[in-house]
Amino acid sequence: MSTKNNWNIGVMVFILYVYLFPINTFGQGKQKLYFYAEKGNAIQEGILKDFKNVSRVYMFYENFFIKGSNFDKNLFNSFCLKLIPNKNEFGYAVLDWEGVEFDILRGVKKVSDQRYNDVLNRFIEIIRYAKKVRPNINWSFYDCNPAQYPLVNKFGVLSAERMAPLLKELDFFSTSLYLRDNFSQSSKIIKYLTSNVKESLRLGSIYGKSVLPFVWHRYHDSNRLNECISPTDFNKYVQSILKVTYFNKYVDGVIWWNSESYLDRVKGQSKFDKTKRTTTLTALDNQDVLFRSYMNTLSKDLSLR
Repeated sequence: MSTKNNWNIGVMVFILYVYLFPINTFGQGKQKLYFYAEKGNAIQEGILKDFKNVSRVYMFYENFFIKGSNFDKNLFNSFCLKLIPNKNEFGYAVLDWEGVEFDILRGVKKVSDQRYNDVLNRFIEIIRYAKKVRPNINWSFYDCNPAQYPLVNKFGVLSAERMAPLLKELDFFSTSLYLRDNFSQSSKIIKYLTSNVKESLRLGSIYGKSVLPFVWHRYHDSNRLNECISPTDFNKYVQSILKVTYFNKYVDGVIWWNSESYLDRVKGQSKFDKTKRTTTLTALDNQDVLFRSYMNTLSKDLSLR
């Protein structure tokens, strides 16, 4: 047998091996944990310093760039200077514009084609401007592509297709995978996560985008007042997302969001948790204990130390 034939067989065997035994690249540093730390919150920023393989993600909430229902460039610029003063900074940022406009965009609120295109073009205008102001930052909109519950369905697929002009503009996809169901229903949760991650990866393959889903350490359920997920279950939740594959593609990491300061200040969430004892962890008055409890559990699998 010739050397050339041996080489061709070797290549074919390698390709077959990669296809049959896909490698989860997290251990190679290609998947990462992105943590939302409030600017100026020393406790949350301390988490970024003390744990490796954890990077910051910036959040631009609606009131940072929207007035009424219109994009306000001056408002955006002012918050950009506060959050990302260095014009040459590299990193990730998410624009969070929910409400009526987002319901229109994801097809939940039915409107005329003209109205839909008007909203779509406003989203595109905003993302283009953000990339112009901070060109080294990777930008996306929260929950784009939109998650479907309990599973991705035809409606969700068609909605994403209609959003194609916006999806092409985003630097990455940040579908929101907050949990509504308790981990006692783990099979339902795994199906929900797997279905949505595969859809994001499918779209990412089409448009050449990375995928960074949102996770939260609290249940997204107002009936249970957003009680905390236990650190052990939170780790299972994150791992379930990182392990999903679509034609040998994985998510690039996850974005861990939090609203602890808001919950403590406005809703008294920590008092409710302590009084009702509904979970093994509460918001406490010490966010340091809260976040490090989760980080220490995640570290067992994610090499964050």
